[in-house]
Amino acid sequence: MAAIPVIIKGTITDASAEAGAEAKAVVINGVLGIAGLEIGGGPIIPEEKPPSGGVPVFPIWGPPGIELPPGSGYPPVAGHPLPPTEDGGKPEPIVGWEAKVFWTETTGWAVVIVPKEGTEVPTPARGRK
Repeated sequence: MAAIPVIIKGTITDASAEAGAEAKAVVINGVLGIAGLEIGGGPIIPEEKPPSGGVPVFPIWGPPGIELPPGSGYPPVAGHPLPPTEDGGKPEPIVGWEAKVFWTETTGWAVVIVPKEGTEVPTPARGRK
């Protein structure tokens, strides 16, 4: 049976007392149960069956209209960390920066672009105290 906490504020009188008995203010804390309402159950079977047929189109991941690079693997793995240029060639390296590959148990393999030794990196100024 499903139950929810409930607080009831009201008055109470002694039923066996005389007609002029004094009512007392009370607060009753408890649990309200709704008979027949339960958590759990089982599968919900729709009244109408969904349409059948059709074949999934591969790849079956990604948003509609996604363009994937040629090659095998789902998801495909990029061969270069930067996208190709408009004419389809490889992009020029970013002066003073280099791509590094790393792996963590949480995210797996990843590529980041980090500054090379001696490259100035803009940082936010520290506020005055």
